[in-house]
Amino acid sequence: MNIDAQVIDDIVAGVLSQLRMTTTVVRAKDDHPKIDLVTKDATVKLDEIVITEDLLSEKAVGVESLSIKREAIITPSGRDWLRKHDVSWKRVNKTTDSNQKSAWRLIVATPSDAIEKLNEEVNRWGWIVDCVNGAEEAAVCGVTSLSEETQGVVILTSEPERVVCRANRHSHIRAASVSEVSDVTRVQQQLGANLVALSPGNRGFFELRNMMKTLSAGGPPKAPENW
Repeated sequence: MNIDAQVIDDIVAGVLSQLRMTTTVVRAKDDHPKIDLVTKDATVKLDEIVITEDLLSEKAVGVESLSIKREAIITPSGRDWLRKHDVSWKRVNKTTDSNQKSAWRLIVATPSDAIEKLNEEVNRWGWIVDCVNGAEEAAVCGVTSLSEETQGVVILTSEPERVVCRANRHSHIRAASVSEVSDVTRVQQQLGANLVALSPGNRGFFELRNMMKTLSAGGPPKAPENW
């Protein structure tokens, strides 16, 4: 049986038309992987007395801020870790869990066995102790803490004059270098010095402790009248 070519063309065209009407459009799946947003924890409280780089790497990864004990000591490597990871921190009172301004802070840029013993002693008095890398960082730490949470600072460094020069560039600082107990009394009376720098040299624990005791006995530093 012969079928006219025109008829065949009409049949094919009809079939194609029906296929176009009934084809279901399938949307491609989103090939982009789902991204889980990682949010930082707000604040983590550390109860350790010595805050080291290793401790922070274990307990503070991914946090925004830390709450540490008022008497805690942050080592230089710990401070470097906090800066590198942009983590802020604050000291809190162990009884009220709120900020408390300390009368005196000891900043150690030149460590020794006698100073390590001194750290423990002044901690018992309620002082805050910080360990830093060098005179420049000691000056910055002292100036910053006097602006925020401390009324007076003692810096133990092999370069006390440099620290004093750097610190006195700020209007709220009254810095002086001392070498013996009588110097401490004098700068307290004449300047109301709120930042005292001295070189530990070969000084023993008892000599250093006596100088710190003299500062404590004078109470929080106050600027002289008409300063």
